[in-house]
Amino acid sequence: MPEGVGYEEACRETGVAYRTFRRGRGYAAWRIWFDQVGVQQIAREFRADVLYTMGNLGPIRPQVPHVILFHNPYYIYDWDGVEDRLSAWERFLFSGQRTLFARSLPRAATVIAQTPVAERRLAARFGVPAGRLAVVPNAVSLDHLQAAGNDPAGGRADACRRWCGTAARADAVPLLSAQEPGADPRRGRRAPCAPRGGDHLLPDHRGGPAPGRGAPPGRGGAARAG
Repeated sequence: MPEGVGYEEACRETGVAYRTFRRGRGYAAWRIWFDQVGVQQIAREFRADVLYTMGNLGPIRPQVPHVILFHNPYYIYDWDGVEDRLSAWERFLFSGQRTLFARSLPRAATVIAQTPVAERRLAARFGVPAGRLAVVPNAVSLDHLQAAGNDPAGGRADACRRWCGTAARADAVPLLSAQEPGADPRRGRRAPCAPRGGDHLLPDHRGGPAPGRGAPPGRGGAARAG
């Protein structure tokens, strides 16, 4: 798993053995080798019963049941109007990724989408049977966030803020869930996350817009990630 994005903490707390890697030069080419060869070697070393890949790609011929987490929209949308803005390298890279993804699907035990729209598009574009598709929305465990309190040095909320690019308040993430219609802020329900640069959408501890940041015209409530 990639280093420094929060997975290490979760593994340490649950006692799960793990190995990390850093992204450096030549990452795109290295990633192809890693998905097809390196992951298989590590799975054998750990004597894995199930292989769960969180980055869309995985081995074409897995040796154990394979679960893929899908979250790259450019695999399931046409590139009309966008392709001419990509460099030759980007077109080659994205096309290659989509091809490898398609070739890994027939042997995948389950493909997890994060929205019903992605689920439908995976079925339509790649022919993934409904019985091998599942929808698991992004979520934040409020129990874990609140257990960390407002300590920005060691709390999970801080890690979530760094990843999502949200405001510096440790109580902003739980309050986003409270703004979601029908959501129970006491439970780990799906919490919408503000896009990068959307700090003005975050409520303060009183539930209103963040101090000094008025809500943008025509918008109300929490931001939704598309």
